[in-house]
Amino acid sequence: MPRSAYSYLKDPSVIPVELAPDVDGPLDCRLELPENMEARAVKLHHESVVFDLHNHVHRLADNMLRDFETYARSGRIAMGYDGIAKSGMTACFNGYGGSAGRRSSPQAWQFEDIVWDLGIRQADIAHHQDVTILGTCVNDVDKAKATGCCAVFANVENAGIIGNEIDRLDVLYGLGVRCMGLSYNQRNTIADGSNETQDGGLSRFGEKVVVRMNRLGMLMDFAHSSDRAILDTLEISDAPCCISHSVPKALNTHPKAKSDDILRAISDAGWVFAVQSVPNVTSSKKEQSIFDVADQIDHCVEVMGIDHVAIGTDSMFGDHLGLHKCISKMMGHPAKPFVGEYVKYLENPGEMPNLTRVLVSRGYSDDDIRKLIGINVVKLLEKTIG
Repeated sequence: MPRSAYSYLKDPSVIPVELAPDVDGPLDCRLELPENMEARAVKLHHESVVFDLHNHVHRLADNMLRDFETYARSGRIAMGYDGIAKSGMTACFNGYGGSAGRRSSPQAWQFEDIVWDLGIRQADIAHHQDVTILGTCVNDVDKAKATGCCAVFANVENAGIIGNEIDRLDVLYGLGVRCMGLSYNQRNTIADGSNETQDGGLSRFGEKVVVRMNRLGMLMDFAHSSDRAILDTLEISDAPCCISHSVPKALNTHPKAKSDDILRAISDAGWVFAVQSVPNVTSSKKEQSIFDVADQIDHCVEVMGIDHVAIGTDSMFGDHLGLHKCISKMMGHPAKPFVGEYVKYLENPGEMPNLTRVLVSRGYSDDDIRKLIGINVVKLLEKTIG
């Protein structure tokens, strides 16, 4: 029987829209390898710690253009438990709130909505312990591996939700949040975002936020933040940080992309950079695939060294491009064409075994593959959240 979100309530009406499938979806496909490579990849994926540093393991509405607003405002975003089981992931950082969790307001990133989304979804996770456990410390990764479950760690992509109340960081930590982005594309009270035309880096308040997050043991993420914010944080943070889902600018000049100079600076400081898999961020080509992701991993390994590179797919179950179209409309962005429709072989979290397959096909050693698909993130967490 399929595993359903909020099934403990025994009331199918709690999710008001038809959901996209989390297994056997229209874009699901397996990367084919020669028999000897396939056997090696399957064994490696099964035996290794597989850790996605940033994703969204929920199901989107099946008809995004019609049902996105109803779903986002419903207060019950549905996790894709069968897809999580299929993925073979040991752990992931799941993003909460944002455009998908807007129960109290049509505007994203309200503190009240983050608290609701954390609470309601983590209650559901706790009722699916055959697949998931709540992750709050490194030991939970070991527990998940031993039990065959996936440890779901909480990530919030925009610390701007705290406004000017720094103690809200402690509240979020108490609710299980272990990773947070300092800004999300635009400027907030803490730091500039990657889409700003002027880059002021960290604010004075942002410097206090960095110190508090260090003391709490909360991993800082700069996937949507500006270069200056990264460089400012390098000067004052007592712990390594991460860029949980991005791409190297040398291969795609997206606003989120990071230059080789930034990649070298963060690797020198012991940070981790995770390559993402998102249509029209991963590539600007019409046909986008896991091979573009692999090219970016290759480049980052060359620039940063094998110990500082990971995967942060930023994937979800359903029409990712449809989500981007809905968000653009919601935010009043000018209509623009989207070149690619999906990232073949790594469009959703259930396709994570294809990542191991493509790294095998690229000739990486078993030890290096283990680092790229999980161990580098675990070592980062040992130095941050503990």
